[in-house]
Amino acid sequence: MNKSEDKNTVIINATNIGYKFHGLGVYSLNLLKQLSKLKTSIRFIVYVNKTAKQSIDLITFPDNFSIRWASEKISPDNKFKGHFLRLIYSNWLSFKHRKVLQFNTSQLEINFFRKNQIVTIHDVIPVLFKHLHKKQYHFYKLLLGFGLRKAKYILTPSDHSKELLQKIYKINSEQIR
Repeated sequence: MNKSEDKNTVIINATNIGYKFHGLGVYSLNLLKQLSKLKTSIRFIVYVNKTAKQSIDLITFPDNFSIRWASEKISPDNKFKGHFLRLIYSNWLSFKHRKVLQFNTSQLEINFFRKNQIVTIHDVIPVLFKHLHKKQYHFYKLLLGFGLRKAKYILTPSDHSKELLQKIYKINSEQIR
């Protein structure tokens, strides 16, 4: 990629779409459907895992979209192992495409070492209810905060979630949309 392409390219990490549908995957799939309808010169490189092929094949992508298939091992259908491998994969993508804006469609794919990312934070429930989310608590409490302070922008679905992000992680309100 040359410098002009870098500024006109967005990596979309939608590897959280699996064969079985859940909230994060539904959000990412609907986001791809809507983005595919945009009339724009932005070039999108979309990473999805192979278990999502049946759903992705139903979307008609314009010429400015490129689909890249990742291993089914990083699928959310593989539960903890899939989530953990997807986090590693996302950070690998951030090094592979270090000059390009990366949009991670969920907090489970956050990059720890780059500022040129946008990440969607759907909620912070594991921090609020530690006793119900013992496995996720430490990721949300320690690792997620580190990655959020690196993010260029954070998308969240509500003002309440925005307030929680500001309170728990001390994130600047200008950074959150």
